[in-house]
Amino acid sequence: MMSTLKRLPTLRDADSRQRILREIMKRQGIVGKVGSEYITWRIPWSSGIEERGRKGHVNLDLLALCSPGASIFENGTGCSIPPASDNHLLRRFTSTSETRCVRDIKRFFSWKIYGIRYDITKDSYVRAHYVRVSFANRESDEMFSKMATLLDGISAKRHIALPNIRPFGIGVDDGVPETHDRIYLINDCAKLTPYLRKVMVHFEVNIEGIWQRFDTPVDRIGFATYRAVPKKLVKSSSSPEEIHFVDDPYVRFGRVTLRFGDSKERAYIDLEGVEDQAPHVSRTRKGTVVYLPKVRVRTGNGHSSTAGRTPVHTMVRLVFREKDLGILSHAKVAVKEAEKFATLVQKASDMVTARYLGIRNCIEDKDIVPIPIAAVSSMKNYSIKFPGEMQPHRADISDKFSKAVQMFAVPTHRTSSRGGIALITQSLDGQFVIRQHIENPIEFIASISDSGFTLSHPSTLITTKTGARVPARGGLCYCFSPDERNATIVVDKLIKLVISIDAQQALPSRLPLLKALVEQRDRPRYAIVAGHSRAASDASGCSDVSDASVESIESLCDAKTWSQHKRQPSDWDIFEGLKTEEIFQDKEDMSLEIEIQLDIALEQLQREHTEYLEKQRQQQPTAA
Repeated sequence: MMSTLKRLPTLRDADSRQRILREIMKRQGIVGKVGSEYITWRIPWSSGIEERGRKGHVNLDLLALCSPGASIFENGTGCSIPPASDNHLLRRFTSTSETRCVRDIKRFFSWKIYGIRYDITKDSYVRAHYVRVSFANRESDEMFSKMATLLDGISAKRHIALPNIRPFGIGVDDGVPETHDRIYLINDCAKLTPYLRKVMVHFEVNIEGIWQRFDTPVDRIGFATYRAVPKKLVKSSSSPEEIHFVDDPYVRFGRVTLRFGDSKERAYIDLEGVEDQAPHVSRTRKGTVVYLPKVRVRTGNGHSSTAGRTPVHTMVRLVFREKDLGILSHAKVAVKEAEKFATLVQKASDMVTARYLGIRNCIEDKDIVPIPIAAVSSMKNYSIKFPGEMQPHRADISDKFSKAVQMFAVPTHRTSSRGGIALITQSLDGQFVIRQHIENPIEFIASISDSGFTLSHPSTLITTKTGARVPARGGLCYCFSPDERNATIVVDKLIKLVISIDAQQALPSRLPLLKALVEQRDRPRYAIVAGHSRAASDASGCSDVSDASVESIESLCDAKTWSQHKRQPSDWDIFEGLKTEEIFQDKEDMSLEIEIQLDIALEQLQREHTEYLEKQRQQQPTAA
């Protein structure tokens, strides 16, 4: 009977966890303590407790963030409070099993810590709303970011093991279809509470050319960006180091959440970071209006599923109107609140733009097809070419995609493509992305075997850490898991995707070709696939490239090398069908040399234009 009971944690277990955490922090180069410029907090009102406060020059114990019950803050050098009151105030903030750190969108080098407890007495405490930490320099911010990433993995482990533990911003997004095997996490956040004493905010949606207003005014606005990780990876990982929250195709937006007073109803606005979709502020007789063009809107109750409510692609607007607007009033408060909202929308959109999956707003969630891939390896003819270099480098990317990777097939909108698809492959840690455009999906589907498939199409290798985008040529071997029948599942999904593309683009259906393809799949055929008997000679270089330029791949992580060679994510594959002739000037079927020369010429023009503007700026004071 006693053997079936769960063993309670002992002091020895706590010491072991502390020792393991110290070893992880040492491997990742995380120091024990980091100094902040100041901290601010907000706790529920209670007698004898300061509801809001601010203290400067406070040290943070990073290990305490992962240790429930430990004090997080202590007096630092130059602290503005007396040492006697230091232990009395700062050490009362202790961590819990739900403590999480989220980057603040509003301010640079700023974080919000949620799930912190403030101990009033030995036996009573209150849960703080948040504690905001601001750092003075980038070095301290990056050090704290490493610890926040480690804490995200620990929080995911706790949430999976004990569902009653709900750290802030971690859970399942019920509004995303067929992805409940993934854990989502708020990566950046901000909150805006309008000045409700003087301003009233109304939310309106354009439905079939008619503006429809919600009955209840908006009283709180939240902003967030998201990342995700497969739930099975959290369960199978032996250490929080192995858990990486990465960019996800289903939560690829910056999300704005609107709350309407005491109502349980919520409105969710999904933003896409595109230049021509920036928020537009205008002053009208109704008030100051902020327009958000081409967004995705859905509603929910904030606590349960929103899966039954299909998102609507339309234009929305928020109307900021002052309550007591006199004849001599200029509505300054409404204008100020509207500009705050527009600024935060733009910041959230910019964060989304920096992501490199490239899936745009026009792609429906049902058209994003996950493909189960165990590993990706490069063949001997795989090469990359850096800007400014004439000769390509042989490269082996197998170490970057050797473990379980995430791969998605999505439709593309290209003038030269008759309903093509794009394959997006993401490494386990999210540091590398490979994107390939497939002009003929029928030929691609026919090449899929039970062990995987090989593609020799031109590709783009992206390093998300630095934003480097390198064109590549040569074969890539995509391998399935040997114990699973993934080939049949992948073929069925891709056939449905091709049929959906034909229906959306009003193209002649390729269903007869697909039916013939399905009939031929049971016949013996030969395909160049890793593991196939006929392809052994071609795929022998998939796992080992003797002449690989390993330094070339690793140099992608050098931000200094690539600071002048970044390209905007508007050069690629997955965009709306508007102005496609102008968007896709950079075709992937161009030769590698011509593509590199175009990049160099464009960068030279940009440098000359920057130098010209700098000279004009220097001459203006002289002329005055």
